[in-house]
Amino acid sequence: MNAPRSHPHLDVGQALRDGWRAFNRAPLLFVGFTLLLFALQILLQALQPSLSPEKLPLWEAPVDWETLVPRLRYLTVAFGLLIFTSLLSLVVNLWGSCGMVRAAWVALGGRRPGVQAFIRWDPRAMLRLYLPGFLLGCGVVLAVSVVVMLAVVLGAVNPWLALPPGLALLAATLYLTVSQAILPQVALLHDDHPFTALAQGRRVVDPRWSRVVLLVTVNAVLLLAGLCAFGLGLLVAFPLVTCVASAAYLQLFGPKDRTGLTDGLPEIRALPEPRV
Repeated sequence: MNAPRSHPHLDVGQALRDGWRAFNRAPLLFVGFTLLLFALQILLQALQPSLSPEKLPLWEAPVDWETLVPRLRYLTVAFGLLIFTSLLSLVVNLWGSCGMVRAAWVALGGRRPGVQAFIRWDPRAMLRLYLPGFLLGCGVVLAVSVVVMLAVVLGAVNPWLALPPGLALLAATLYLTVSQAILPQVALLHDDHPFTALAQGRRVVDPRWSRVVLLVTVNAVLLLAGLCAFGLGLLVAFPLVTCVASAAYLQLFGPKDRTGLTDGLPEIRALPEPRV
């Protein structure tokens, strides 16, 4: 019973309606939490040092020992601060994503998510969310490197020969975008093994490719509309997209929280199994 139904149905219109209803169960909390995440990321960006060339240790002859030591000291501190703020930004992103999916899941269950659903600190959930994305990113970087090198080699023979690798890379990017469209929900609610989470997305999404393409398109339009509304619309669009994607996950994988993401929160009422 830990696997999804063999042929679950994905109704994008229903997912949009369910996601909107879930968002409306706690709109101020969803918007407020999104604003908090944006503010934290902006603050961390502001704290990152500016590695200006004039402050870097330039190895010139003769060596200016009077300015070399201060520049090396500045470089060490600047890179240390850059690494620290980057890691902290990653942690904030993981924490925020976990909180948003958890709150959306509670709201989809017919309950109003409280503050605890958003802000709970859950390192295991954050690790479950991070590992599949990290593995997917490593695979993408490796594939892009191979394709670029192949395109360079073929392009040296004939510029037109560089076109097929570029098209293949574009097709692979589109495939990954669609097949892993609900990876955060799968990793947080369904599987605690990163490879299994990645495989579940491909196994469940591929048979209903056109439906998921429509889902990705709808979510992209929502985010674009939020961006066009002077950027402030993202405060609504971002949590709404999370609720819609979580509603799609609900249809495909069922209502059970298999990883304990919402343990300790108000129980989710019984929901029907995915339609065949």
